[in-house]
Amino acid sequence: MILVPTQGSTTVEEPIADLDERVRRYGQADHVRMYGADVRERIASTGLAVRIVSWRDVPSDIAVLQGIDEAAGDIYVGTSPPSPD
Repeated sequence: MILVPTQGSTTVEEPIADLDERVRRYGQADHVRMYGADVRERIASTGLAVRIVSWRDVPSDIAVLQGIDEAAGDIYVGTSPPSPD
């Protein structure tokens, strides 16, 4: 499961060493990119099957435990594709 903030249609990755600038652009000093709506394709390009789950569909006990709420938005679930038997 991958839970990342997204903004816009395309992921923005710019090398920024200045921590204050990272906070301004990406919301946190330890973030180095802002994922866009293309995050699903980026995950799928690794060979995983990707399913998007709304934060609303997470059982409430798990949501509380994991800190998942409306601010979380979509959750990307990557799984190995079924083997072709």
